[in-house]
Amino acid sequence: GGVGGGKTHAAYALARDAAARGIGTAAWRVPSLMLDLAPGGAPGVLARILTVPLAVFDDLGREKPSEWRVEQVTDIIDARIGDGLRQVITTNATYPQLAARYGERAISRISGGATVVKITGPDRRRVTW
Repeated sequence: GGVGGGKTHAAYALARDAAARGIGTAAWRVPSLMLDLAPGGAPGVLARILTVPLAVFDDLGREKPSEWRVEQVTDIIDARIGDGLRQVITTNATYPQLAARYGERAISRISGGATVVKITGPDRRRVTW
């Protein structure tokens, strides 16, 4: 969906509900996650990403593109899917845009077995002047 439609709000609501049910959850904005994973970033983040039962990855495709960042995202998602871990991913990008950035294989794996929820509507944050 577009900007301000409520994707992040919905994703975090799902994570809060899961946590209330005793399911381990963690959430990251993908651009910030890339900083945490970089050398000198937050210690322990990668281990947490690869083990938490439910991870929220907010704003996929918004991070500054680089070969290293694309590799990190695809490796993390691939590992989580391979281990049967769940994730909620929000993005403003279309499937073709994500496939062009991360590769068809990675996006096919993400969408395989996924429930895609398209959130549409006006920007809820926008104030009418």
